[in-house]
Amino acid sequence: MGPLRYCHAVGDAVISVRTDRGEERLELEEFESRVARGEIAPQCPVRFPPIAGDRWVPAGSLELFARVYSPRKLHFSRAFRLGGVPWMTSAFIALCLAWYAAARLHPVGDATDTLVAYGAKAGPLLLDLGQLWRLLAANLVHKDAVHIAVNLFVLFNFAGALESAFRPLDMALVFLASALGTTLGSFAFGDPASAGASGVAYGALGGAAVFGIKYREILPKRYRLVLGGGVIPTVLVFLIIGWTSAGVDNWGHLGGLFGGSLLVALLEPRMLSDAPRGARLWLGRILPVALLLGLPLGLGPVARHFLPLLEPRRDAELGIALPVPTEWTQGADRLGRMAFSNGLSGYGEARLSAGGGWADRAVDSAAAASAWAEGDFAVAERAGRIGGLTRSEPEPTRVGGLPASRIRLRWVEEGTAFAGELLVVARGKLAVRIETIHSESEPGYRRVFERIERELRFVEPSRLERARAALLVAPDSEEAQRRLAGVEADLRL
Repeated sequence: MGPLRYCHAVGDAVISVRTDRGEERLELEEFESRVARGEIAPQCPVRFPPIAGDRWVPAGSLELFARVYSPRKLHFSRAFRLGGVPWMTSAFIALCLAWYAAARLHPVGDATDTLVAYGAKAGPLLLDLGQLWRLLAANLVHKDAVHIAVNLFVLFNFAGALESAFRPLDMALVFLASALGTTLGSFAFGDPASAGASGVAYGALGGAAVFGIKYREILPKRYRLVLGGGVIPTVLVFLIIGWTSAGVDNWGHLGGLFGGSLLVALLEPRMLSDAPRGARLWLGRILPVALLLGLPLGLGPVARHFLPLLEPRRDAELGIALPVPTEWTQGADRLGRMAFSNGLSGYGEARLSAGGGWADRAVDSAAAASAWAEGDFAVAERAGRIGGLTRSEPEPTRVGGLPASRIRLRWVEEGTAFAGELLVVARGKLAVRIETIHSESEPGYRRVFERIERELRFVEPSRLERARAALLVAPDSEEAQRRLAGVEADLRL
């Protein structure tokens, strides 16, 4: 026989309860409150006329008792403790320390180069080369001892507290969600490059707040100051400090805070749930952990075949439509040529420029390439701006169906080894120069530049467009006809 159910509204009915102190008459709200606190046992005799008439029945037979009474919650409220060894938190902290030690023992260039080399979130390397593994690795990289000490202190205290409540795989999900939330938030709204476990620390802070608020009714009183609402002022203070300080990735902090808080809101503490087994374990824990960990690592090699996204940038004088990664910034080099950069300096740096001009005779692309290489790179080496310059002889090739010559170069600039290519395309008397440069630390940019070369398109230069326009204005003008014919001949030579 199931619990006795209501058959009509109970109005202002009260429940009589027999206890060791005698018979008590309780309002429904007080009865439910005492049941929830474990002060009324299922075997306790009660009399509730709207349901059982004048009979005394076990409290456990009432539906309203079954709705409120939870042995697990009662056990949680009495047995929950903050303590024990937080193995998953300790493993994450040990990984951060090992990563930091490796970067300190084997630096790459200056401090910024070392951060990027060891996995800092660098937008260009994500968008251009598909290095999605940085979405995880960036959370392990720290710039100095103070940076890592503060982050790991917060992690040990708050993530360690959360781990007292959850199973190891649950904590793995919280860490991964916080880490990905950090880097995705930073990538979408923050600075081009960032690093550190502060976003994961915010995830632990947010998770501690959500956990305390969600279970405040059954959480032992002594823990309500360190879990729940008591954490919120700490989070707000840290956020205010971040927003009023320079060089802080606040969007990454918010992303980590959201990711960790969301996962904790979705999970149940181990004391309130059965250990997942079988399909529930695989689908509810192992598969999500594998996806959050594996997708950034596995999708990168696939994504790089479709990256970067390119958009044509036109130079009217040269008559080229140059495909350039959409996120690159445009400027001009010291000679005024159209130039683009991925925004990094040193490790991972990549640059692209285009220039050229008209000559008084047909262009010899090999001779022009050699002259430009001597005029730019060799002069820079003699001036001490670069060192260790090596270059190849001009190699004949074709670009966009036109004859061209290529010179490959290598040099060192401010401690960084660079590789470059100087490509000269001959269009009759018009020489078009395409120069690509990237740090040798990221050879993947060679693939990007090869794709740019394949998709490069030649259009009518502005001199030809002006000649056509003049003839359209005065179609009977012999001068306009001779001018157009001359420009067309100059391009065909």
